[in-house]
Amino acid sequence: MPVEIDTTHSRNRDGSRWNGKWLGKPMREKLGIEDPQLQRDIVRVLVDQFNIRLAGLATTYSPFVTYVDCRGAVPNDDDWYDEIHPKGDGFMDVASRFVRAIESI
Repeated sequence: MPVEIDTTHSRNRDGSRWNGKWLGKPMREKLGIEDPQLQRDIVRVLVDQFNIRLAGLATTYSPFVTYVDCRGAVPNDDDWYDEIHPKGDGFMDVASRFVRAIESI
C-alpha cells in the first residue's frame, strides 16, 4: 500500500501571520535573527531542501511512497491559522493535492 509524505507546512508565501510562535518568535528569541525577510529566506531554503529529499525518497521507494508537494497550495493569507497551519479553505487546498495524488495511484 502506498504511503504519502506530506509537507503541508511548506513556506513560500509572505503573509501577515509569518511572525508567530512557530517560526518568527523562535528565530528572534533563540537565534537572534530579527530581520523578517531573512527569516522567510531561511525557512524557504530549508523547506526547499527538505522537499528535494522527500522527492528523492519517493523516487527511491516508488511505488510504495508517493510525494505530495504542498508548497504554494495555500496562497491566500486569510486561509492560514498561523504561520504553519492552514485553516478552512486552506486545508481544502492541501487536501485537493492529496486527492489528485491518490487518484493517480
